[in-house]
Amino acid sequence: MDKEMDKSYYIGYQYYKSNCLPSAYYLTKYLTSISSMKKIHWFLMLCAVLIGVFVQEANAQANKEQIAKLELLDSLGQHYWNVSNYPLALSNYKEALTIAQSANDSTWLARVLNYTGILYENKGDFDKSLKAHFQALKIRENIKNLKGIAGSYVNIGIAYSSSGQIEKGIEYYLKALEINKEVKEKRIGVHATYHLCTAFRRQKNYEKALEYAQKALKIAEEIQETSIIMDSYNALGLLATQKQEFEQGRTYYQEAYNLAEKNQIWLVVTNGLQHFSENYKQEKNYLKALEYAQKSLILAKKHELKAEEENAYQLLAEIYATQGNFGEAYLYFEKYNILKDTLFSIQKNKQMLELTTQYETEKKEQQIALDQIEIQKQQNITYSLGVFIVLLVLIVIVVIYAYKNRQKVLKQDILIQKQKEILAKSEQQKIEARLQLSIENQQRDAELHQKELQYYTHNLVQKTELLEEARQELEALKNSTGKELTDHINSLNQLFDSTILTEADWEEFKNLFEQVHKGFFTILKNNYPDLSQAEIRICALIKLNLTTKEAASMLAISPESVNKARYRLRKKLNLSSDESLDEVISTI
Repeated sequence: MDKEMDKSYYIGYQYYKSNCLPSAYYLTKYLTSISSMKKIHWFLMLCAVLIGVFVQEANAQANKEQIAKLELLDSLGQHYWNVSNYPLALSNYKEALTIAQSANDSTWLARVLNYTGILYENKGDFDKSLKAHFQALKIRENIKNLKGIAGSYVNIGIAYSSSGQIEKGIEYYLKALEINKEVKEKRIGVHATYHLCTAFRRQKNYEKALEYAQKALKIAEEIQETSIIMDSYNALGLLATQKQEFEQGRTYYQEAYNLAEKNQIWLVVTNGLQHFSENYKQEKNYLKALEYAQKSLILAKKHELKAEEENAYQLLAEIYATQGNFGEAYLYFEKYNILKDTLFSIQKNKQMLELTTQYETEKKEQQIALDQIEIQKQQNITYSLGVFIVLLVLIVIVVIYAYKNRQKVLKQDILIQKQKEILAKSEQQKIEARLQLSIENQQRDAELHQKELQYYTHNLVQKTELLEEARQELEALKNSTGKELTDHINSLNQLFDSTILTEADWEEFKNLFEQVHKGFFTILKNNYPDLSQAEIRICALIKLNLTTKEAASMLAISPESVNKARYRLRKKLNLSSDESLDEVISTI
């Protein structure tokens, strides 16, 4: 019996050093077997063990909750970063930073600081970016995380290069490669190598840039890093074009283009077409340059890549200007300016939305902080009550455990519910922002189509006015001879070179018209199937509120002919004398 008692005491004491829960079991077993003289002493020891059990369980649960919240905040931060909502991403990482510091978790602390630095670099706040990256680097050096150190060096190099300190950027890229010799992490190596290529190209050290571009391509192909493969081929293409090795440059561009098209990365495909156009432009092959610039414009419009559409307009304007075709150059330059102003407006709206979102997020963070304080108060009260009950009576141990477990479940439910509410609100804000942006885009597209239609209509009017000038030149020819006759003929040839309103002109006008007044021609044909093509054109010009003179100029006929056509049109539409043709057409 004594041996069994001693065994229970010894096992309980050993567990007390490491794990309180088994210790409580064995000490309770020992307590029930000893004499009443010793029970008071061992009762107090058992209470101390139970308090340890309670605290140990509470700490373990708190640690699990902190890790779960860190993972949630990291996931939210990554999501908002991917959609370029930097204020919300930073807000989540700031909250994660506070939790990581509280938990004293070095790995999480370094990770949070690393992404904070990346977000500040994306926003253009390079001082804050470098501060965060150097803090992350210091932590990784303390815990001897070589892979993390190499990654921090790459990110520090990017921040320096982006801020214009290219030499410092190169220094840290090289440090990353040096450490990566030990780590042998090819993803870090390929990123450092590619960024070295970019840095040397910006310094116009094309020989070094070529060396690192080739190295980056080789590593990227080994590990199938698609983005770096495409970037490396494009970098090689730019370097070859810079050296006026145009054919070789196009070969590299083609590799990048094929890979982007295969993976349906339309942004890179569009940029690739513009690379081809720029290459041909520098080679003075303007027909090919125009061909690829037009292709890039079509693709940019199709996939709503507004920045690339703006670049395409600018590129086309430059090519036409180089050719001396200033009319077309001016037309595309006007489109470039319109889209540029539109994108500027979008950016301003986005900034306002970000400021609003940041304000709302800060309010939520304050509320979350208050909730955490309240939860902490509740936890402290619960723990104090539990310890007090344990010290008073051993019998209520089971009750205390039941109460603790119930509190744990309740807290988990509260935390999960709050997390769901935060995610739901965040998702709702994202949906509302997308809806608002979609509405604004539709309004801007409608305004852009309206302006394009106005420009095109104005151009057609000018073309037909040129025809009138041609007729006047013909009249002048009747009374001219010799050199004067030759001059008139040359002038007339120039006028006819401007062309008249062709079927192609009408089709392009019709397409632009349909973008502004959708379904007009379909409704017109369905309601009035007997209308001729000429009468349909008259209806379109009436819809645009053109005057009789302007309509006559557009159609290259006399104002009297327009009035006769309107009269016939009234009869076909069965309009009474009290009904206005213009008002009827405007309602279609």
